[in-house]
Amino acid sequence: MRPLTLPLLVMLGCASPDSGDLFHAVELWVDEQPQDATDRAIRTIDSARETLHVALPYGEDLGVTQAIIDAMNRGVDVAVVTDVDTQDTEGVRALLDAGVPTTLADDAVEYFDFNILDDVAWPSTEAIMSEGFLIVDGQEAIVDAGLGQTIAGERVQVGLRGEEILEDLLTEHRQLFGGADATSPTMYDGMAKSIADHRWFYRTGNDITLELWFGPQQRLGKRLIDAVYGARGSVKVLTNDFANEGMTLALEEKAAAGFDVEVILGPGFESSSQVLSRLFTSQTPSVRKYRIDDESRVPTIVIVDDGPDIQGTRSSPTKMFVLSHPMYSSARLYRSETVLNDQLIDGTLLVFVDTHERSAELETFRALYERHLLNATEVN
Repeated sequence: MRPLTLPLLVMLGCASPDSGDLFHAVELWVDEQPQDATDRAIRTIDSARETLHVALPYGEDLGVTQAIIDAMNRGVDVAVVTDVDTQDTEGVRALLDAGVPTTLADDAVEYFDFNILDDVAWPSTEAIMSEGFLIVDGQEAIVDAGLGQTIAGERVQVGLRGEEILEDLLTEHRQLFGGADATSPTMYDGMAKSIADHRWFYRTGNDITLELWFGPQQRLGKRLIDAVYGARGSVKVLTNDFANEGMTLALEEKAAAGFDVEVILGPGFESSSQVLSRLFTSQTPSVRKYRIDDESRVPTIVIVDDGPDIQGTRSSPTKMFVLSHPMYSSARLYRSETVLNDQLIDGTLLVFVDTHERSAELETFRALYERHLLNATEVN
């Protein structure tokens, strides 16, 4: 009897799917020397061959702006958005003089507020484009709130790859470049910008998941306040300035209830609102507070639930937040007076979620926080 032979099926052009395509690639860099962050950004810009989308919060670094000009000159399709208040810096003047397509965003805003039945206004210096990022060829991105800045101090950069998160960054850039920024109100005094993404989180190949939120339409300050109220164990805050009534109340309530809460304030403390800053210092007796007095740049990070919860067990993932601007007010008015607030700031909030407390990113954030704590003095 002849043996049964099965036909050999050969599938051509149908390779197994790459599991890497299911995840987003994330790299976190914290540079104690800001020039290292600048050099990395320039190398990424130099790699552009087709398109380059840039959100440039500062125009001081001529190396960054020259790299953008060089990209345009070699035929790359370049689009830059920057804050209107940077137009007189040497770097942004060079972009404009070279003919780089550039949008000046976040100018002064004034309107009639129906809640208090009065006119309200903020100068352009209080309507801020704080988010910094660059997207190369639609394939990779760097998020860096210090992009274009030359002041000393540590810089946090996040490198990103992945279709979904890059499309969301491009959507944000398209809105800003097209003129829909935080100071573009509707007839009802709401923000004209739309929600850029509909994803709660982005899966990565690391020990973390990643979230990316855009302000003001996704209320970055409120997300941080909610995270503080939801903390199960500890809250650590590092920020250059602190002028947020809601965050003040949240931190004191948690600390008074026995949670481990501490705040490191940078040299910019009291620079946006002395009233709200002094409210924080006077209304948080249970919060440990520290102050850095040098002139270096201080990034804004919040670390929630690093370690056991208040019951001594491990029940919540550690969350690490990177905000593109200091802890400004989440409300436009304080006692009917206008204040610098995150509702008129185009910003980003990156959230690293570590479920198992073992990621390299968590170790990096811990080290960043501890370095600033060593350089700080405890205050009452």
